[in-house]
Amino acid sequence: MHVKSDANDQLAVTYTVVAATVPGTNTTDTGTNTTNPGTNTTNPSTNTTNPGTNTTNPGTNTTNPGTNTTNPSTNTTAPTPTANLVVSGLAIVAITPYLGPPFELLATDSVFVNFNITNNGSAASPVTTKAFWIEKATAPTCNDGGTVLPVAPLAPGESRTESLFQRLPGAPGLYTFRVMVDNTCTVNEVSETDNIASLPYLISATIGPIANLALTSLVLSPSPSSGAFTPGQLVNVTVGVLNNGTALINSAVAAFSDSPDAPPCREPGRAAVAASAALPGGSSANITFAVPVSLSFGAKTLRLVLDADCLEVESTRADNFASVSYNVAGPDFVVSNLQVISLGGPVLQVGTIFSVNATITNVGTAAGDPGLFGAFTTISSPAACGDARLNSPLSSYPWSAGSIAPGASVTAQFTGFRAEAVPGKYVLWFVVNYLCQPQEPNFVDNQLNFTYTI
Repeated sequence: MHVKSDANDQLAVTYTVVAATVPGTNTTDTGTNTTNPGTNTTNPSTNTTNPGTNTTNPGTNTTNPGTNTTNPSTNTTAPTPTANLVVSGLAIVAITPYLGPPFELLATDSVFVNFNITNNGSAASPVTTKAFWIEKATAPTCNDGGTVLPVAPLAPGESRTESLFQRLPGAPGLYTFRVMVDNTCTVNEVSETDNIASLPYLISATIGPIANLALTSLVLSPSPSSGAFTPGQLVNVTVGVLNNGTALINSAVAAFSDSPDAPPCREPGRAAVAASAALPGGSSANITFAVPVSLSFGAKTLRLVLDADCLEVESTRADNFASVSYNVAGPDFVVSNLQVISLGGPVLQVGTIFSVNATITNVGTAAGDPGLFGAFTTISSPAACGDARLNSPLSSYPWSAGSIAPGASVTAQFTGFRAEAVPGKYVLWFVVNYLCQPQEPNFVDNQLNFTYTI
């Protein structure tokens, strides 16, 4: 009997299972292991970079030359800020106008000329100048003369009122006042045409009574012919004043110790001022007052001026002035070479007596005696002539070496100084001619100090 073996019915086959990607379904196992094509596949219709939607759209994302470029009409570099000075509001205000109708400006009347200077530019203006003319027929140009005064800087938008005190011309007629800011044309401005202003005005013929002061005489006592004055010396001045007009007028007089030329109205630096009662027309008076002469050496001119403030209306001011020449000379002392000489040995001891050697030089133009030599502990800096600190010297010594000629030097010893009772460092000031008799052009070099230790 033949027996069939099942072993011969079997065959071993080796295989590998792979997950195939099927374009319609993408299943690995059609049962439970499929990859859902709706969720897990890379769908080329949704996940690719769609050139229609995800590319850089040149229509929307590019730099649009119409909106994002630098617009030359709005973003160009702005002009450099520039100042612009403008003159406006020019007006003449008379101090003593004729009040009867119509309003008139009178010859030689004093007036204020007011105007505004505005910087309507975009930058501050620098320091500059202005020029004005009481009478100028034509418009000014750059560097056209006139009376020149400074103009302070102005911030953008800032305005300032200027006022000029002036004396009107002496003859009737039509005149034109003109002013020009930046008259040298050195300020860079937006416009060079609005910094000029002009104002015509009329001076009428004299109306009604008018006064006129005249300075008729001038006498000094002592007389300059008797010799030179010392610096700052007081002299008595007598002036004769006449009102040869027809109206009442005040007769104030001002003295200028050295004024070679006639000073303008309201000139500062007056040495003295005096006045008499108001003078009716045709009357006269003498005014006497003390005037200090110049402190500096040399030839000088003492000048007297009636109505120096130009407050009165007169037919003329030509006779309001008088002057006299004089000369100033005197000594001018300088102290130098201070040396302390201890009388108790080489070292200065508490309470010991010591002396001081000093050299006095006359750098002035005339011989003179230095007067009193003072030692001070109350001074810590040079004192002016007449300073109250010079009233209380620690010690005072009369000069005994005689008059010192111009250019000469004398060394003298001053004794009797006593050192302080407490050890320490001290400063001692020495002053030649500390009473300022005579006065000197330079008083600072009369003083010298030294420091010593006990």
